[in-house]
Amino acid sequence: EHAPRALCVAVNGQLLAAQKVGAARCEQTLKVPTGEPVEFVEVFSEQDVRLRLWSVEGAVPAEVGAANAQSLSASVALSDARRLEAVLSFDGAWPTVRVVYDDPTLAGAADKVSETETVRAPRVAEASTARESEAQDSTTRARGAWGVASAQVSRLLGALRPPRLLLRPAGLTAALALVVVAALLLTRVYVTPVSAAALLDRSAAAEERATADASLVLHRAFTVEEAEAGRAAVVSRSRVEVWQSAARGVRVRRVYDGRNRLAAVERVEASGAVTIFRRDAAPEEWPSAAAPRALLEAGEAWRLDPSARTFSALVAEVSRVEVEEALGGYVLKYESGEASDAGARLLSATLRLGKSDLRATNQTLVYAGREGAAREYRFIESAYERVPAARVEPKVFEAEGELRGASGASAGGAGVDESRAGGASSSDATAPSASSQSPAPAVASAELEVEVTHLLNAAKANLGEQVSVARTTGGQLRVDALVETEGRKAEILSALGPVLKHPAVRVEVATVAERAARASAQGPTVEREVEVRAGGMPASDDLRRYFGARITGDERMDEEGRRVAARAMARSRQALRHASALRRLVERFSPEEVRALDESARAKWLAMVREHAQSVGREVRALNGELRPIFQPASAQGAGASGTGGAAADTRGVADRLLRLSYEVDESVRSAFTVSSGETGTARVKSSRFWRALAEAESLAASIQAAYRQ
Repeated sequence: EHAPRALCVAVNGQLLAAQKVGAARCEQTLKVPTGEPVEFVEVFSEQDVRLRLWSVEGAVPAEVGAANAQSLSASVALSDARRLEAVLSFDGAWPTVRVVYDDPTLAGAADKVSETETVRAPRVAEASTARESEAQDSTTRARGAWGVASAQVSRLLGALRPPRLLLRPAGLTAALALVVVAALLLTRVYVTPVSAAALLDRSAAAEERATADASLVLHRAFTVEEAEAGRAAVVSRSRVEVWQSAARGVRVRRVYDGRNRLAAVERVEASGAVTIFRRDAAPEEWPSAAAPRALLEAGEAWRLDPSARTFSALVAEVSRVEVEEALGGYVLKYESGEASDAGARLLSATLRLGKSDLRATNQTLVYAGREGAAREYRFIESAYERVPAARVEPKVFEAEGELRGASGASAGGAGVDESRAGGASSSDATAPSASSQSPAPAVASAELEVEVTHLLNAAKANLGEQVSVARTTGGQLRVDALVETEGRKAEILSALGPVLKHPAVRVEVATVAERAARASAQGPTVEREVEVRAGGMPASDDLRRYFGARITGDERMDEEGRRVAARAMARSRQALRHASALRRLVERFSPEEVRALDESARAKWLAMVREHAQSVGREVRALNGELRPIFQPASAQGAGASGTGGAAADTRGVADRLLRLSYEVDESVRSAFTVSSGETGTARVKSSRFWRALAEAESLAASIQAAYRQ
């Protein structure tokens, strides 16, 4: 069931090649040098989750022999109609192994983007037309700056007109230097301005594309905080979950109060009709959705999304919006002018967009109601995923009856966070009548989620194993783990012992053999073995040259070289595992949400984040010290990272950047110490880019540690 982001092919545990998964079909063909026969072939993901193991023994009858066989193939069916196939051929001078991975859930992604690129809602198109003049003004200003720079360059070049100056070596050198300076000046002066109008239009179009695919369901979760304007103290906090399906033509929004209890449900049909369900109250039906300003005035902020559409609808003058480039994204800021009346108005707004996908992840609105009291609303995204429609249960879109029940109080508690999410009833029953009702299912608190994650972290279950923690639609925590052995299964169950009997936690731990037996009961799978052979190490010459000046004997030099290779690959892979675990932690809770935890849970969470950030830094430093004396990157001496500050403002962006750097470092290390028909050799570990990546990774890990200090 694991969906890989990259496919790695290994022989006898030795990685041969890796390829990122970016399309519905991914293929890689490897030329396998002949050598000592191997025992098994593996295909695993970038998280070291093994997708399949094929044993070589018995693949070819003894009377035929591998050398006489034309080809051998093996395949296995995975979940969601995915398929993994390996073919070993002997047609050429060297054996080749071809690995094919099919994932239908990725089919047509590029085509759908191009088809919907020009599709915009009428409101977005009108806004784009109204903002053309602003873009033209920006272009005029840029051209003016270009003209000034050109005049300065002309004056500089005027000094070089006497021919005798150019005929002299010193004069020629000075001329070339001035030309270079002029080019740099022009490059720095002519910077294309980032228009707020263009960013909002592009972000709105991206939002529309994300919800237009009928084969996927959009699931989004975010926290809404309400506070008095200018004060950090939170008056109320609620959690919102949104499920939207283009195939069903419906969007369902659920809001949970500060105690994580369902407070209200909003259902929006394809026609735009809206139905609001509140506890023990008749449904409220509206022909269309209310305007964002009306929702803020009514105290219904939970019905708004952090999005470019919401921001554009609330901001009266887009020309007053300022754009700042931040780490990994853009920050759009709006401040209203002096109001001529005392009516309701938006005082300020801030929207954060990711640089890669322009998705809104954070939004702050300061709104003054008609009574004059200004309130601040903070929208903080905590989860975003596009799930195949086949995986989503239909009950996710069934809102009717969720909040109806007996009038008596129950352990479920007060329905609505009196922070505006709905009525004041204290009933939490879900059955249609008191005589047939059953106890409401327990809902996991944020502190319980921290405790479960902490227990798994203590068991090292988040470093490459297929272990996931997710919330069900009912608010429970589901722990799903797939492990190799019965012993490891017992270890994880023992680690989760304190929460195994908790009513809000569901745990399922299975071994690979158990899961395979379950799959085989559902239908047979076709499986044959393949044979590949190993070769030499690209970094052998560098290692022998380094150790040749320190030790004697070919066998000793080869042995030391193998040890260095093993340590380097282990350190790069360990840094990658910790970086992956770190990003999952940072994405699960933002710094704002961590501050809302109780003292014990907050201390555990901060300790886990700092532990993984420290581990990444430690492994990267050790890798640097191991490889630098061997490959001697003289041009990279003193190379460091730049622009890594600001982690406190965007820890998710920093963690994502750190993970990408860890992938890059790991791929570079393995290209030097493993064999593949793809890009191999020591050029990558000798490049200045590699050493800058090491320095930046260490700096980013330190910045995350600083951001999560108490």
